[in-house]
Amino acid sequence: AAPVGPTRDLNDLNSSICSKPSLAPLQSAVSRARIVAMMRLTLTFTADGTVTDVQVTTSSRDRTVDRAAQNWARRVKLCPGSPGTGVLALDLKQS
Repeated sequence: AAPVGPTRDLNDLNSSICSKPSLAPLQSAVSRARIVAMMRLTLTFTADGTVTDVQVTTSSRDRTVDRAAQNWARRVKLCPGSPGTGVLALDLKQS
């Protein structure tokens, strides 16, 4: 059997992220939309940390920003651990 990693806080996956892609495309969308918002995404992931599905739980109220956040989250790599579904909160601010 594969080793099981540390347990994840499924209500806040931020601490489980091992590798983050560039935030530039998401920050660009936020700046263009001129919004400040708290978004919540529901991520489904495998034991090796690969994100397999991203759903918007709490929208930024801007479709372009929501799509940019989903695209970014699909490229996030979580640290190895148990597979499952959890919440990733994003605090969006204009840069």
